[in-house]
Amino acid sequence: MKSNSKRLFNQGYAKELLSIATGDSVSARSLYGTSNPGRLENVVYLVQQSVGKSIKSVLVFRQVAFPLVHDLGTIIASKNVKLFTK
Repeated sequence: MKSNSKRLFNQGYAKELLSIATGDSVSARSLYGTSNPGRLENVVYLVQQSVGKSIKSVLVFRQVAFPLVHDLGTIIASKNVKLFTK
């Protein structure tokens, strides 16, 4: 069941989200850079997490409410989400 509810987070949360995203990215690069990275899907998972949290940090910083889902396509397609401005 999908939730259509959207939430507006405190703008200060953007910095925390970006920090977590950076940590996920560092973990992915570190894991991939080893001689035995294990299952590559774990590296890809960490990259996906980093991208998702980075996008959400931008939305939080811009004070844009977004759906509480993990599907980035759903978040980006939301009618009030605009990642880029002219």
